[in-house]
Amino acid sequence: MIRGLPDAEIDVNEARRRHGLLVADGFRFNRQQERNSTYAWVTSQHGRIPDDAVKVGKDADGGKLYIGRAWHEGDLLPAKVAPRHSGAFVPWGCAEHSKFEYEVLVADSHLVSWVASSNGNVPPQALQIGRTVQGEPLYAGRVAHAGTVTPGKIHPSHGVLYIPWGGKELNFNEYEVLCNNGLGDYSPQINNENTQQRENSQHTQQIFVLSQSKNSTPHY
Repeated sequence: MIRGLPDAEIDVNEARRRHGLLVADGFRFNRQQERNSTYAWVTSQHGRIPDDAVKVGKDADGGKLYIGRAWHEGDLLPAKVAPRHSGAFVPWGCAEHSKFEYEVLVADSHLVSWVASSNGNVPPQALQIGRTVQGEPLYAGRVAHAGTVTPGKIHPSHGVLYIPWGGKELNFNEYEVLCNNGLGDYSPQINNENTQQRENSQHTQQIFVLSQSKNSTPHY
């Protein structure tokens, strides 16, 4: 959990002073506590990870991967945060997109679990991570692929999990869903205001292009 935070919200200046966290102007922590447990979305950048970030799997190079989210084209998308590659990555429009500003999900490990599902279905306790510009909820999923365990977005109306991998958006019919174990209240905390402003502030948005090296093919 985020150590020392009070049960109520605290402002960003207090967060910076007490915890040294990277928090965008206007962002507020929302601590939701039960049995000394916490969910929070923490703004970060360039691959930095706060304490107790939710770990989701590993990359092809063995690096740890975490659950995040980021804005892209009006959608708030579940993201793969890869510290070794200094950013987060989201699947959208048949491509993998890099984000150097993003939010990271922080929670005590006993709060969450991964539940098997398929074909766009999610269990009732699934954590809503984001939404499309049309308002459809999006969820975090993960799948084993090519020696990795990679997170992505479950898009219920599309019937699949999408992951950002190798510069592309890959889809899978079977996957695991990130769920609340029922030990604490969770809210997606989606701020519908200034969506375009938030997205435009992420000036490093770009489609990730794979290295053309003949000797190695990195997978992010």
